[in-house]
Parts: sequence; C-alpha cells; structure tokens
Amino acid sequence: MLIHDSPKLDLPSGPNDKLRYKIKSLSLSFSGTVLTYHDGKRSSYFDFSDLYLSATAAHPLITRLSDYSDHVDTMLAATDFRIARSRDGRPTVRSLTRQFYLIRHLIDWLRPFGIYRLGDATPGHTRDLLAQLASGGWAHALSIEARWHGVIDRLERGCDLGAIFGIWPDGRIDGLRDPFWRAQLAWGGRPLMPVSAKARLDELIRDKPSTERWKARNGADCRPPTTLALSNTIGWLNDLAALPASIDRLEHKVARGSNTSAKSISKKNSTRTANLLLSEAISLITKSLDMIYETAPLLIELYGEARTAFPELSDDARKAWLHNSSSKERLEKVVKRPITSWALSGHNASNSVSVAVEEVLGAVQGATTIVLGSMNARRQLEICDRDKGLRVGDLAVLDESLGLYQCLFFIEKTYRARHLFYVNRTSADALRCLERLKQVCLPSEMTLSNGSSLYNCGRFTAQYGLGAERHFAFVNKEKKSRSLGSFFKLAYGDISEAPDLTSHMFRRFFAILYMHRYEHAELRALKQHLRHLDVAMTRVYVTDPSNRPLAEQIASALEQDRYDHVKPALAAALNDEIFDIQIELEAVGKEKLRMAVEEILTGSPTAGGFSKIIRKLYRQILNHVMIEQSDAADPADRIITLLDNHRYRVIPMEHGQCHAPDLRRTLKGACEEGGVLARENASPRVCGGCAFHFNNPSYIRNLKDRLSDLEAERDDFLLSPHQQARAEFDYDNLKKIILLAEKQMIENSRAIADLSSGHSKVTESSIGDRQCAV
Repeated sequence: MLIHDSPKLDLPSGPNDKLRYKIKSLSLSFSGTVLTYHDGKRSSYFDFSDLYLSATAAHPLITRLSDYSDHVDTMLAATDFRIARSRDGRPTVRSLTRQFYLIRHLIDWLRPFGIYRLGDATPGHTRDLLAQLASGGWAHALSIEARWHGVIDRLERGCDLGAIFGIWPDGRIDGLRDPFWRAQLAWGGRPLMPVSAKARLDELIRDKPSTERWKARNGADCRPPTTLALSNTIGWLNDLAALPASIDRLEHKVARGSNTSAKSISKKNSTRTANLLLSEAISLITKSLDMIYETAPLLIELYGEARTAFPELSDDARKAWLHNSSSKERLEKVVKRPITSWALSGHNASNSVSVAVEEVLGAVQGATTIVLGSMNARRQLEICDRDKGLRVGDLAVLDESLGLYQCLFFIEKTYRARHLFYVNRTSADALRCLERLKQVCLPSEMTLSNGSSLYNCGRFTAQYGLGAERHFAFVNKEKKSRSLGSFFKLAYGDISEAPDLTSHMFRRFFAILYMHRYEHAELRALKQHLRHLDVAMTRVYVTDPSNRPLAEQIASALEQDRYDHVKPALAAALNDEIFDIQIELEAVGKEKLRMAVEEILTGSPTAGGFSKIIRKLYRQILNHVMIEQSDAADPADRIITLLDNHRYRVIPMEHGQCHAPDLRRTLKGACEEGGVLARENASPRVCGGCAFHFNNPSYIRNLKDRLSDLEAERDDFLLSPHQQARAEFDYDNLKKIILLAEKQMIENSRAIADLSSGHSKVTESSIGDRQCAV
C-alpha cells in the first residue's frame, strides 16, 4: 500500500489540528473521521478516510482526505449547506455522497498546480477545469487511465491476487476489491475502469479461472458528459462559493449561469432518458404481466404451504421439504428452470441453469416495479424505495366491478409528500400481488400492518425457515436475488439480452405505451386478453375534457394555481413535475409524427386528410429540389421540420391519430367549436373528412373490432328497441366509413407512387442533360 501519514509541507493543516467549523444541523454528528447523517428514519455513515488524494511533485505520497482538517471543515460546511437548501431538511444520501466526491475531485485536480487550498484557485484554473470536464468528465480531468496503468505496472512485478481481486471459494476471480483500488488510484467511490486497463488485467490473470460476471464486464473510456450533467456539476461547484467565509472554499463562482455555460461548452447534447424502443417496452410489459399473473400465484402458493408446514418440521425435514414439494414442481414448469434452493448462498451460488426461490420472488417484485412505474409515470424511488415507496394500505378500491382504484404515491421532487392518484386494474393487481407475497412471508401468527414497505418481506432458508425481512433493490446485479437482475434472468435468460432499464425511464415508458396503445397490434392484443391493460393518463382522464393542452390539464388536475402565490418555490418545483411528463410525451409524439410521415411517403396504405397535407408538401418540395440530389435534404426530414415548426402534434385515438397543430391555422378541424378544437366529440364520422386526421390499417382493425361489437348489439334482444336501432344505425355508418377509408388508402398509395415515379424520371433526365453539357 502507498498510504502514509502526511509529511509537514506547505499544505493545509494536519489531522491533529482542531476543526474550526461547528456543525449546525441536528441531523449531523462527526467523530474521528466519520460523519453520521440521520434523515429522521435511519442513520448513514461516511468515513472521510475512504477518500484519497493523489501524490504530487511537492507531496510524493498518496494521502487520505481526512488527514487535513481544512478539507474536513469544507466537507462539513457543504453538508450543512446541502441540508439547509433541501426542501424538507432531509436530502438524499446520494446527494451527500455526490457532493463529497465532487469536493474530493476538485481538491485532487488543483494539487498538481501547487494549489492545496480551494481559496487559492483562480478563475483561470476553474475555466480550464470546466473545459476538461466538458471533454470527458472527472475521469478525463483527473487522468484516470494513466492512474490505472501506473498501478498495473507495479502489480505486474509480483502481487497477491487475493488482495486486489474478489475470489470465490472455488478459486475463480469474480471482480475487483474496491478498497484496494480506491487507495492505489487515489480516488473516492468506484472509479471508471478504461478498456485498456481491463485488457491488461485480463492478461494479468490469464492463467486463472474467472466467473462469467468478470468475463462479461467491459471497460469504458472517458466520454463527454451531457449538457444537463455538466450544468449540474457547474451548479454544485458554484455552491462551494456560497459556503461560510471562515472555512476553505472557492472565492468565486466557476460560471455565471450553469445552464448557459454548459450549453456553450458541452460536447454532448442531453437526453432526458435513454431511448427505450417500442419493441423493448412491449417485451418488458408482456414479460412483467406474465410474472404477475402466471408466476406469482404459484410462488404465493409455495410460500403459503411452507409457512404452515415449517413450524412443525425438524431442521432435516425442512431441508427436504422443498425438494418434495408439488407446488415447487408446478412453479418450475412456469419459470422453465429447476428450483434447487430457497436462497442463494456459498453452497448455492447463482448460475444460469437453476434458480432459488428467492430469485423468483425478486423477479416478481421487479415485474411489479415495471408495471407500476410505466403505467403511472412514477419515479423508481416513488415505487420501491424503503421509505418513499409504496406501502401496505396505499391501495383504495372504489369499485371493483368498474375497475376504479386509487393509490397513494410519494411525490419525490415537488411536494415530498403522498398524494392520491387514480390507477388502473393492472396496477391494482400488482399492488395486491405484493401484499399477498408480503403476507405469506410473515410468521403464521402475524398479519400485515399498514404503512410497512411492500417491497420488504421475509426470507425463507432451509435450515431456519422464515427469517428476517429483506428489501428489493432497483439494480441489475446477478448475485443479488431481490433485484431487477432476477427479473432479467428469469424473463430473458441471458441478462445481456435485457434492455438497459434506468431508474428514470418509466416516464418515457409511460409515454411510449400511451402513444402506441391503439395502433400497435401487441398492445391491443394484451388489452383484449387481459381486459384491463389501460394505459390512459390516469391523472386527467377522470377530470378534464380533452379540448385543452395536455400540460394545462395536468396542471388543473394537480391544482397548481392554488400554490402560485402562497409558496412560489413549491409552484416552480411543481412545474418540473408537470412538464417532466409532457417532455417525454412530446418526444415520443415526434417519433410517431415521423412514423406517420414516412408511412405516407413510402406508399404504405394510409387515409385521412393528413395524408393529403403531406402529399401537398412533398409535391412542393420536389418542385424546388436541386438537380444534385446529394445537396438536397431528405424530403421526409424537411417535411417533419416544417410540421414541427408549425407545432403539428400527435394525439392518439382509437379510430386514428389527430395531428392538429397547437398554433392557430387557417385550416380548421372538423371537431372545432368556437375556434377551439373539441376533441371530446371526435369519432370516425366526425374525423373522417378532417384535414388533420390520419388513418392506417392498424386503426382500421380497431374500427373493425368496434364493428363486430355493433353487429352483436343490433341483434341483442336483451337491449331495448331504441338501443338496437342505434346500434343498427352506427353499424351501417361505420361500415361505410371503413370501406371509404380502405378505398382512400389504395388511392393514396397510388398517388404517392406516381409522384415519386414522375420525380425520378424528371431527375434522371435533368442529370443526363447536365452530364451531356459538361
């Protein structure tokens, strides 16, 4: 190890000097090198001796940050500042650790310049730092790749592999020992491992067996942070200039405006969430529903039988019980894997062939997080966090026969309190599934108590039976049974084939399901099969008419205006909550707009007035396209840009898509009343001749399903004569609309083909004439 006590140089004061900063927050206490933070429910501990500072020319040894009281003072003052700035005085543990790493990184970056105090840093230094951060983040600014190679150079001259690698009892290398690498790399937290470093480590252990987990682990090179991530970093650095003047701090802000500065220097545009594809979303929701409706009942049955039988059995009998259980055999047929143990352990390690009952439990819990998050646009912490997540008693059944349910969700980024929302039947089933799992994992004499986390339930072991409760974790870890890793293992087989599901992706997931629920065949089949896959916007569908912009409906449903004058900060935060969903809906809406335009231009069967608008724009663009096609933008891109500039949007309906623009146009919608679009009056008859209506075979299938229902109603003698007559009228009307739409689709396909063919001949002739002239 290269860790030593600091020699007395011209550096910040040493560890024996008395700290000058006095902690103000009652949530904090500091002793030795450990800071304790109590958020009102539990305590978290941060040891500053786990943060290291690199060697420099003036100070040639790696040291611990806790060796310098000035730096510790800065850490404590910054923690007090973060608590004071939080909305409820209880910032997340992650926000505090993120702050500690940022301060450590900043100090470490300044040291090679001979600057050992934050107050000595100049604006020139911080400008250079921001430029380096924009190029590759902290890993680039602090030359993490060179540090890795320096450590590996020393390891190659002989080392104890057990000190630097995690090794299983059978001798296989499974991963790195983080404490060793933090100390040797002079880092804090888990450092990024570059591709070149991973290759050298593989060469170092080439003669040793390793686990699949280590073989699958890839290195990652430094990449520029997104604009949003860079803006956040600038904001946190600026906060260091607001600390008390009595402690070591930055004497200036690193940038005047974090957003403006980030945009001007960023090398990578921000994306609010990862690009989850429609096919991935459908696969995830389908596999999740299979877990809830097929796997979970058998798992609950197995736990229920064990809960009853175990108190009467000896230790040896308990071990044999699972092997002989008929419930286990039925569960094995569903999960399509042998179940060999209750829980993972040293003797029953995770593998790709068999599973433990605990892994099946984790898979079901993971499935419920996906269903609840995606169908209600809630954040991961609002679903399965130990404190902020869903609890026993949060579901309220208003009317089971009508499928009316409400659920209390914690609103993390605005109110920081629980609010009541309508949820669909699928969400209610997921909540009840969690409650039943929690109940059967309790001792037989105990019952559920309201207020306890739904994702915290007991653990069975062969030797002791029912044990202490354990909580689900929203992480993809193969060896952690109660995690998304178990869901991906059972649902996809190979975890590497599973989509990269991030904690904030549920809002995009919600937007994808909302925008595609009528059009995509698999979503329609799911709804038809389960009779309750409703992905309507539960915040607004029971409150407001649809003739107002989406954001306005959400704002009204959440009673935003009530707080505009009383609590301006809360109102501003609520805006983020409202428009966070709107941004995702707009992003997916633009994707659907592009899909509609491309369908029309490629000659796919389409109908509705919107197809005529696109053909007209296409004709105008073709008339102005230059002869050199390589110099001309793709017509579809130009049309989409034009539509976007005029605020054309997508509103999905069962009988087609409405593309009416947000801005007032001379073209009027068929449902317009008094200058306002009244989409609540939309129907196949009203929209059939509308200039903004779009139809394709998928929506025609919806109309044909409705036609079948009307055919049954007109012959249903249980209905009144008036209802039968109305069904007869609607049936005849809808049948004519379908025939006209299908006829129009054929005509539209021919029209766009003729346009493209005519343009192609003109272009070939023009190019030939130019070549002859040349």
